[in-house]
Amino acid sequence: MSLQQNKPTLESTLKSVDTEEFIDIHFYRPIGYRWALLFDRLGITPNQVTIASIFIGVAAGICFFFDSFWINLLGVFLLIWANSYDSADGQLARMTGQKTELGRILDGACGDFWFISIYFAIIFRLWPVWGFWILPLTLIAAYYHSRQAAMADYYRNVYLLFLKGKKGSEWDNSVDLRKKYAAISWKKKPLVKLFEKIYLIYTGEQERLTPYLQKMRKMIDDKYNGAAPEQFRKDFLKKTFPLLKYTNMLSFNLRSIVLFICVLSNFSWVYLVFEITVLNIMFIYMVSKHEKICKYNGLSVKGIIFDYGATIDSNGKHWAEVLWDAYVATGVPVSKPQFKDAYVYGERYLALHPVILPDDNFKNVLLKKTELQLQWLKDEGFLPANYNSLEYSFAISNQCYNFVLAVLNNARPVLEKLVVQYPLALVSNFYGNIETVLKDFGIRSYFGEVIESSVVGIRKPDPAIFALGVKRLGLKPEEVAVIGDSYKKDIFPAEQIGCRTIWLKGAGWDGDEQGTADFIITDFRELKTLL
Repeated sequence: MSLQQNKPTLESTLKSVDTEEFIDIHFYRPIGYRWALLFDRLGITPNQVTIASIFIGVAAGICFFFDSFWINLLGVFLLIWANSYDSADGQLARMTGQKTELGRILDGACGDFWFISIYFAIIFRLWPVWGFWILPLTLIAAYYHSRQAAMADYYRNVYLLFLKGKKGSEWDNSVDLRKKYAAISWKKKPLVKLFEKIYLIYTGEQERLTPYLQKMRKMIDDKYNGAAPEQFRKDFLKKTFPLLKYTNMLSFNLRSIVLFICVLSNFSWVYLVFEITVLNIMFIYMVSKHEKICKYNGLSVKGIIFDYGATIDSNGKHWAEVLWDAYVATGVPVSKPQFKDAYVYGERYLALHPVILPDDNFKNVLLKKTELQLQWLKDEGFLPANYNSLEYSFAISNQCYNFVLAVLNNARPVLEKLVVQYPLALVSNFYGNIETVLKDFGIRSYFGEVIESSVVGIRKPDPAIFALGVKRLGLKPEEVAVIGDSYKKDIFPAEQIGCRTIWLKGAGWDGDEQGTADFIITDFRELKTLL
């Protein structure tokens, strides 16, 4: 069925709405769409459209040489026309499926031909006034232009890869391009060989400017066979989306608007200064910000620090919520606010009095906690004085203990996998018996280092307790990932010393905590693919 019988929509010819800017969506893409429909009807290929665009754009540059407003205005019209063709070639390729490697190379070089013509026009136009000095100014502007445009295109394709997968992106790599280049014969395809060489150099420069992106790419290839996990993909898109406005501004539209104003007002040199200053500031910010995101998204860590309570033993669910569920299940006749007050009382009492002993296992901890809570509820008149608190304490403790056993059945395979890859440490605010608890549950052997607040005299959220964990691992903070359920007690203090962070965000004490982390997960088992 031809395109005329089943005409594609404008939206179907776009790479992605996310990567398009306002002028493109509302001006160039609609015009390019209509050109593409016409070219298809006439049997014109995308590569032929690109070549036409090159000639029209070069003609526009020549018009900018003349010190004539009307000829310059003609140049503005021609450059807009050339860009509409540059839009049409890609839309036509997506409509018809006529995508070729040569087309990708020609499309990438199209704008270069335009601006080479424009730079020569500016040099010859200003030479009588500026003399030799216009040459270095133009060369510097052209150099930075090439880097700006190259990285804008590169980052758009990176974003499209994470958004649409390999079919929706043209994110190339020098390794594959080098193989393609080697397979092409100079004798049989000299022009293709030449363009491949140029494109290989172009891609190599993009990779050289993005070392952390390349490390992240290698990590995805090595760990996930080139397909990033869903959560990883979503996090990366969310973090890099704000940078798309810079990729757009560093491409054509903003650049061309300033060029048109400068040429028509006879201040062509201002355009060169604009590229060297304003656009370069945007370029530096865009690259540095993107590299920082990739550095932290790569998760190339060498060691891991875990929180224990509500992270390993309850899969992100705050222990007050676990206990409250047990209160409800066993039929303790109190309201949730009353229980919360009892919970807070019990935790404060345990922090001040040595009720929990070093050899208490977790069931004993639960018994002592619930006895304190139920006694307080009786003392405050929320429960009858003759209420059988011991019986309910046993029932609540048994339910919570069994809950932990079930959670650990899911957590244990994750720990077994990670302990082979990384040294693991545990940092916990606990009662002086964490060693007994870990041994009772059979998970002590996974942790080379165990740091307990009541033993070392430092409590979260003091960053010093995480710094101690990093020191015990013998690593740098940026080489360690901290995994915890609390933003205030785990994530924020770990970030303060430079650690990577993974927030296991579950049912909290007072609803959702607000904050950010390198990664946010909702199930402990996600660590198996994330790390």
